[in-house]
Amino acid sequence: MKKMMSFFARLCQDHARLIIVLCILLTIPVAVGITFIEVEPCRQALIPTKYESAQTFQSIEDEFGGVIFANVSVESDGLLSYTMIKKFMLLEEEMKDEIGEEGYLWMEHFLTAYVVNVKRQAGEVFGMELDDLSMVFIQEGSQVPNPENPDETIPFEEAIEYGALTLLEDPVAQKWIVEKEGQGLLSSDLKHALIRIKINPELGATERNELATDIEDFFHEYFEEGEDPARTAVAGEIAVDKDLDAYLYSSTWLLAILAFALLIAVLYLTFRRWSDIILPLMVIVISVLWIYGLMGWFNLPYTIISVAIGPLVLGINLGNLLYMMSRFYEELGIRKDQRKASRRAILTVGVAIFLAAVTTVAAFATFGFSDFDVLQQFGFMASVG
Repeated sequence: MKKMMSFFARLCQDHARLIIVLCILLTIPVAVGITFIEVEPCRQALIPTKYESAQTFQSIEDEFGGVIFANVSVESDGLLSYTMIKKFMLLEEEMKDEIGEEGYLWMEHFLTAYVVNVKRQAGEVFGMELDDLSMVFIQEGSQVPNPENPDETIPFEEAIEYGALTLLEDPVAQKWIVEKEGQGLLSSDLKHALIRIKINPELGATERNELATDIEDFFHEYFEEGEDPARTAVAGEIAVDKDLDAYLYSSTWLLAILAFALLIAVLYLTFRRWSDIILPLMVIVISVLWIYGLMGWFNLPYTIISVAIGPLVLGINLGNLLYMMSRFYEELGIRKDQRKASRRAILTVGVAIFLAAVTTVAAFATFGFSDFDVLQQFGFMASVG
């Protein structure tokens, strides 16, 4: 230990500038790894992979195309009015135009079966398979046969409302659409509708976040604007992951700014020299770049636990810096030579700091025995830091 610290002390004394340049040059390729970091905010990342629940989730992903959903709640006093029925009937076609089909596998709402039935009947009328349901609504404002009495005619709008109500009055539909506990698509008071959208599991984290934003924007505009506006809210795994992702970025930057502000204040109050603020901060910045750079090179995801690594390591580094710089100035007052003072600081307090760092690394390394993958990754990166 003594020989090793003497070696580093001589390097700092005889080749100080060269060491600084080498540290910066070595940091550049490591820091490139930051661009490879993938954010993994989803709750499944917090489940230990060796547990049955995590393995089952992965099996479902592989065999059935995933279980990622976006759930949209639509609240209106007139869900069964012609205007709202029309919006639901044209919903999927509008989604395909605005969002695209590559982002989701299928969607369903309380009128999905009715839409299929209307397409079939309209196809029989037009004599061909009907893909564009908007062709049905060219009859708006006209009179059509009364479903209850074909000898009479009623407004087209009333016929559409009648068809939807007839569907909901069917005992089987009533059971599955309204009464199915916890999984229905329409509330018993007929004021809340649920739209379920199964997300394409092949989308990456960035693509899912973009899709979640597109879905939110589309549904808010589609249902909340125009005639008979309704209240909408988007939930589900994809929305939660997007919000967690946004939180990770915002909280990381906020904590980093607060931590650096605190470091600057402490260093300035302690040493009263700008050089003693800039140089220690450079050391800390290099440390942080190595942490997150290696995280990218080792393909470790950035999770909600990772937010704590930066401020934690900054706090530990600040203590070490204060010990080292205080001893440096003490030796400088005695020896009146900066190079000799730096060498003595390393051989005295530097040894103590190194040993303390070793125990800290060992403490963080114990997280490697955790069942939680995110805690294992946290312990590894904190040890590196």
